[in-house]
Amino acid sequence: MNTATGKADKLHDIFELHYVELSKFVQQQPTQIITALDRWSTFLTKAHQIDKYHIPAELAVDAAIVKAISAVDRMFDEEESLIYEIRMQFLADIESIIASANDEGFGQGMEQGLERGVEQGIQQGVELTALNMLAKGMPTADIAEITSLSTAVILDLTSKR
Repeated sequence: MNTATGKADKLHDIFELHYVELSKFVQQQPTQIITALDRWSTFLTKAHQIDKYHIPAELAVDAAIVKAISAVDRMFDEEESLIYEIRMQFLADIESIIASANDEGFGQGMEQGLERGVEQGIQQGVELTALNMLAKGMPTADIAEITSLSTAVILDLTSKR
């Protein structure tokens, strides 16, 4: 049941969630490892001792555990670990640069630049509208009144065209 809404989540028929305290898991003898829970508990408590070349027979019967062992091997492969560490350092460096830039006021400069860009875009739109009105034959005085551009600016626009 969803505790926030008080309604049934309708997942209870297709989904189970188990909490296992591995620190309380008693190491079993290989002959006592029978259920999937026994196999996963053994894997999770001994993962640091297992690799794809040394899989205990009682765990090798479970394809999902064999797949998990392969994933762990990849994660702890020296070359891939180095690539992962370099990538994480790169991401941390980028985050630091962004934080420093914001601390030094560059973020504020970016906001000001964005505002100027928007203002310029609006101005260009007004000028383009004025040019289109001229092309339709509207009098300069009417265009100046509608666009709030001076007649001198409107005439200057026509000379640049």
